[in-house]
Amino acid sequence: NKLMLLDDSLELGIKTGLVKKLNASSRELELKENLVSPKGNFTLSDGKLTVDPLKDAVISFNPPFNLEKGFVFEYDVTIENIDRTQPPVPSPPPGPQLGSPGSVTFEGITIDDAASKVQLPKWTPPPKPEIKDTLDVLKLNSSSMLPTLKDTETLQHFSIPASELAGTLNSLTINNANSFRRITIKNIKAYDPSARGDFTPANPVDKAGDAVVFLEGVEIKRPENSIDDLIEGVTLELHNTSPRKVTLNIEPDREYIKNSIISFVGSYNQLLKEIQILSSNDSSVISELDYLSDDEKAKAKERLGMFQGDITFSQMKNRLQQIAMASYPTSKGRELNLLSQIGISTNSGGFGTGIDRTKLRGYLEIDETKLDNLLKDNITAIRELFGNDTDQDLIVDTGAAYAMDNYIGVYTKVGGVIASRISSIDGRVSRIDNDIIAMKSDLDSKEQLLKIKYGKMEGALQSLQDSSKAIDNFSKNSNK
Repeated sequence: NKLMLLDDSLELGIKTGLVKKLNASSRELELKENLVSPKGNFTLSDGKLTVDPLKDAVISFNPPFNLEKGFVFEYDVTIENIDRTQPPVPSPPPGPQLGSPGSVTFEGITIDDAASKVQLPKWTPPPKPEIKDTLDVLKLNSSSMLPTLKDTETLQHFSIPASELAGTLNSLTINNANSFRRITIKNIKAYDPSARGDFTPANPVDKAGDAVVFLEGVEIKRPENSIDDLIEGVTLELHNTSPRKVTLNIEPDREYIKNSIISFVGSYNQLLKEIQILSSNDSSVISELDYLSDDEKAKAKERLGMFQGDITFSQMKNRLQQIAMASYPTSKGRELNLLSQIGISTNSGGFGTGIDRTKLRGYLEIDETKLDNLLKDNITAIRELFGNDTDQDLIVDTGAAYAMDNYIGVYTKVGGVIASRISSIDGRVSRIDNDIIAMKSDLDSKEQLLKIKYGKMEGALQSLQDSSKAIDNFSKNSNK
């Protein structure tokens, strides 16, 4: 990490000679049209200079870069490979176009003159253009070659110490003598990497820089001392330099392997637990699970026996247990071809004095001591026990984890058993909803019909009552 001096501490650093003012020559070059020549050989866009094939361009440093001790000169380059299709081979010239030779007609008879013949020289096609291919395209001050580019289209960053260059840099030449490459350069700058703002250490003991390591003769630089992209699965922690070659002994991460196996067994038991809860009406399948909290047990009881009698769950449970107990081919043969041989079984802890129903339900246990001992010398066979390529086609085709994944995949994949069951249930729910809507509509219609009939009955009753009153009145009047 950089140490910055500010305010009073900066003033003290200057007085004591700890730091000094940074030279103004530290700067990044701003690429402009007037700094590049000749015109027409380049394009300039967004601070990037691009030179087409078989063209060259010269960037003038105005003012020049004055490199002091400790400075570095940096730039970024990108190569673009373009179509290598050759132009079509030219065909021979057609020769001169001669007019009609003419004809003579006499008494209805026409005689054509013979066509003129021109003896053409033998045609030799022009030679194919020479294909030029070079990665040495950059020069400083028109003479000093800069490092050779790499044949890659990824960004290439170059940082060159001032000790390897001339003290003053006046120009940079891009001589793109390539037939099928386009060269782009940007971020040209010279600076003091040890600088802190406008100041630099006056007498630095050492300067921070990239971590440099040679792996099998290839120099590799990284900005951090922790390197995890050189050897697959390995992180190199660089702490100091070594005058001699360092031999790396790479050991498997046994703790990671063990945790992965524990995770596999845990997932198996979780699945078995859900099957037991959903397919059984016996509350003991929940009370036996001591690791569940009271809330988890309460939620499990809500799901207890939801699919009781569904044959799918009993089939799944039986198949999972078969996979866990089956043997699988490994390089150790019968010596190591069962999960129980590495400490994974329904009774890894041995039998107790009473009956443990969890052992009878098929939950797996792990004998960690046994597993640790076998992981010391049998990692390959243990890997093969979970997933193994037996026909050498680089594809795993057997093993406990492979068999488990294949079987569960039938249920969990798109269009699998679970998706089909959900779709079927959704269909039933939709049909029941439609039936409810239809029944409600029928009830509404019947209700309306009954209301109409009731209204008519009320009207008829009222009419009869009116008629009865009229008859009574008539009778009373007749008796007077």
